[in-house]
Amino acid sequence: MLMAVGKKGSSVAVCITATNLDCVKIKLSLVEFGFAEQRRQFSVRSAAVKRKALRSSFPVLELPLLPIQRHVYEANLRNSRACQNKVSGCVDHFAWEEKEAFDQTRNIISTLNFHLPEEEEEDTAKRKAAEEPLHSSEELLGLAPRSYSHTLDVKMIVSRLTDGSRFLEFKGRYGTTLVTGFAKIHGHLVGIVANNGALTYEAALKGSHFVQLCDQRDVPLLFLQNTAPAAALTLSAAQAETNSNRLKAQGSMMSAVACASVPKITVVIGGCHGGDSYAMCGRAFDPNFLFLWPNARVSLAAPGHADSLLPADTKQEEEKKLNEKLEEESSAFFSSGRMWDDGVILPQETRKVLRDALDIIKQQRHQLSTEKKQSVLLRICSNTAL
Repeated sequence: MLMAVGKKGSSVAVCITATNLDCVKIKLSLVEFGFAEQRRQFSVRSAAVKRKALRSSFPVLELPLLPIQRHVYEANLRNSRACQNKVSGCVDHFAWEEKEAFDQTRNIISTLNFHLPEEEEEDTAKRKAAEEPLHSSEELLGLAPRSYSHTLDVKMIVSRLTDGSRFLEFKGRYGTTLVTGFAKIHGHLVGIVANNGALTYEAALKGSHFVQLCDQRDVPLLFLQNTAPAAALTLSAAQAETNSNRLKAQGSMMSAVACASVPKITVVIGGCHGGDSYAMCGRAFDPNFLFLWPNARVSLAAPGHADSLLPADTKQEEEKKLNEKLEEESSAFFSSGRMWDDGVILPQETRKVLRDALDIIKQQRHQLSTEKKQSVLLRICSNTAL
């Protein structure tokens, strides 16, 4: 929408409708102080209006384009798409071509988790013949991060867990430090939320939106957690405002995770530190299943960062003792030895463990849905005097 000021102080709204790159129709609505004139079509001939149209974010123009104008137009088109995908986050899925958009629409419909009764037997047969990932699950052993600070692209891990290595990403260009999307594991549809860096403001907003979407569609959630400890820093006014917005977005995601009624499975593939672990459905949020890889670390502060928990005048000996204690008590085996989780699993066995967990969840939900509710019988005895 282009807004311009016309004669006598009237405001002009220009709505642009595209048919192709070279010729479009421009409709004007003329509104003057409380009353609207009839809509009329006209052809733009003024060079000034041409320049305004070229500077706008709209991807279409009402006139034949010269080579230099087409170059400017295409640049504005790319910037507009990048803004909607990377900056504002208003676009859930992006396609360059119409065919790609149709394919994405089919994939989106397949994630609505709606099954007809006659499809149940067919769905069961598909799960029995689940498609294996394109990449071997044995490679997960080499992809396990040694610590939260040594990470690879989490999509490499996702591609070794899902059927056919297929993954329908949700808002893939926005908040890239959190990867969200739909996939199938042994035929079970799941929503995957995976850390790919620090949980920023944009990433937390995306995570909140995706968790609510899965809750609405009744799709189980799988969290792949690798969070870093929060560093105690002295922030400037601008940095403090940015950090405040980030905490608000994380609070929104925590609320969405806590209120979601769908089953949740959490796999700690790296670190489980700081406040970010709460938004990623850590132990405090009581997921249905909680598994740890052998390299996982679970603690408020990571080993070697005891100085963030102690006063400034603490002696080095005390700090060293605390770091040694963190090193021992933050290990995955220390946690599982006290039954704080459902066990330590090998990375290459993750897909099989997730299959068993999803089978248990499906069976439990089926029993609850088919359970007959017996009516309560009330017997009233009254004594009547003869």
